This record gives sequence, structure tokens and C-alpha cells, in this order.
Amino acid sequence: MKHIAEAVGMGRSSMYSYFRSREDILHFALAYAIREFASIKKGLMASPDPVAEKIYRFFAASIYENPNIKRSVTVVI
Repeated sequence: MKHIAEAVGMGRSSMYSYFRSREDILHFALAYAIREFASIKKGLMASPDPVAEKIYRFFAASIYENPNIKRSVTVVI
């Protein structure tokens, strides 16, 4: 928890007010990333673009353009 708190710029006691354990943080980060990916997927599936373009846009949106997913993935890693 100490290293995670330092990485996000919080005190360890502040981290414990939000999460009880590293597993809680992992669960939250994964659930958040799954919701964000689902949102991106929904928008792409509605698009008339070719499949290759949809795949490119999915990775571009999820990895490069969405800072919240980047943070979630960083926490998971």
C-alpha cells in the first residue's frame, strides 16, 4: 500500500480510507477499466467503419486517448 500511495501522491492513511487492501484497489481498477472498455466498444460497434478501423480506434482510444484507462492499467500493473 505504501508504494501505491506514493505513486498516486496520497498518504497511506488516506489510501486506507478508500481501500482496505491492494486487492480492493485491483478490483476497483479492473471494474473501472471494464466499464470504460465497454463504453468504447459500444460506440465502435455503432460505427459504420470497417472492422480494421474499429480495431485501430479501440486501441487508440483505450491506450492513448483515455487517461483514466491509462491510470487504471498502471495501477493494475
